Amino acid sequence: MSVTALSERVGWSSRQMNRYFSQQFGLSLKSYCNILRFRASLAHIARGSFFRNLISQTRIILSKRSGNFRE
Repeated sequence: MSVTALSERVGWSSRQMNRYFSQQFGLSLKSYCNILRFRASLAHIARGSFFRNLISQTRIILSKRSGNFRE
């Protein structure tokens, strides 16, 4: 869920949500979300699925650039 969606759901502006989060936890909401994404990436790396997905995405991007992409 995005910060905007959450703020609309609780009736606060996203700026109020960020300010409250910073006051309560001592870091910005964006920093906290970055930490969560990083932790999720570590779990993918530990399972070995992160690099497989990265390689697949790279192949798709390169094939689109070269005009050899087929869905």
